[in-house]
Amino acid sequence: MFDFIARQPNSSKRRAFLKLIGYELLQPCDLAGAAVNSFDLVPPSDATIAQPNFAGAVAVAPLLHTHPKLQAHVLRGAIVSAYTSGIVCDDRLALPDDVREGQHRVLTDNDNLFHFEPGHSVRYKYPCTKLKNAIFIGGSGAYNWYHFVIEILPKALLAQMLPAAYADYPLVVPEECRSIPSFAEVLAIFAAGREITYLPKGKYLQVEELIAFDEVSTGPDNVKVGFWPEIGDYSQHDDFMRTYVDALRAALLPDHHAQANTAKRIFLIRPGVRRNYNQDALVAIAAKYGFAPHDPSALSLAAQARLFASAEMIIGPSGAAWVGMVFRQDPAQFLSWLPAEYRQFCSYASLAAILGHDMRFLETIPDRPLKWSGDAYTGGYQLAPEPFERALQHMTGAA
Repeated sequence: MFDFIARQPNSSKRRAFLKLIGYELLQPCDLAGAAVNSFDLVPPSDATIAQPNFAGAVAVAPLLHTHPKLQAHVLRGAIVSAYTSGIVCDDRLALPDDVREGQHRVLTDNDNLFHFEPGHSVRYKYPCTKLKNAIFIGGSGAYNWYHFVIEILPKALLAQMLPAAYADYPLVVPEECRSIPSFAEVLAIFAAGREITYLPKGKYLQVEELIAFDEVSTGPDNVKVGFWPEIGDYSQHDDFMRTYVDALRAALLPDHHAQANTAKRIFLIRPGVRRNYNQDALVAIAAKYGFAPHDPSALSLAAQARLFASAEMIIGPSGAAWVGMVFRQDPAQFLSWLPAEYRQFCSYASLAAILGHDMRFLETIPDRPLKWSGDAYTGGYQLAPEPFERALQHMTGAA
């Protein structure tokens, strides 16, 4: 019943019904449109968008366009969840431009703060904890290591560029930054001594004065049923991302240059809690070409950084472990795999491109038909051994 009302809320009867059950209609806008003030932090930059290059296919050159300048926005009376990029301000829903423009297909209403449909949105008036001032370091997919480190945490570096008037504003971050050691460790690099407000799922914060930032790196956490990732979903501020990566390396690899000439070959394995695949068979094949299995999730953040920094060749499934590519300074070769529906999934390929790495992909065979991106995130699959071994031979020069 609610979904039916929410998708067509413009009649007076439906508006009245929404109000009766505690909901209100919101009008989508950009962050600047909801802000009482905005100011520049970083000028525009090139944005390199690399489509995945699959083994055996003609390589596709990266696209180059311009990522807008990065601004800080001052919002009053803002209501936030740490797990969505949408911010409620009175009767408006402030959204990043890429989400607002792709609202017919991109999912960003995580954590039930609002219900998002093309052209409008509705929200339920949940109880909110009140806070006087805060800096928002959250967004869609904040529970995921890759989305947090690559898309959300760079905003904490932007926070270091704010005027002195905001020096005592605390950071609002997802609960994972308290409950998961690696999240806590990486946040500490950029927190700059600020107080931290941890916001769990299902909890919302109303902030008298909130500072929010433009997106540094964009890519959907999920898209709606019937759609798949598209090149237009992605962008990154190349210059600031490189600045951010340099800061990560400096904090976690103080002796980085001493490792620059190492040449390990590693296979990123997963513990098998989801997306099961024929990992053991592939590990055995890869061992013939000098690849040793490693589970980054079993390592401290500093140990992960050292492992990736020392690896000239890395292979492994699509997943959050690919954050580690940022720690390899010298050019490296990467091999991963994706379902056919993800031929325009540009997150890993674009990051590899701006860091000077060569990343290739193989196509997986899902255990069951994929209906939407959530299936790709959780579903099992197989990777054909023969194309995998041929790719390794090409990668290592053994062919």
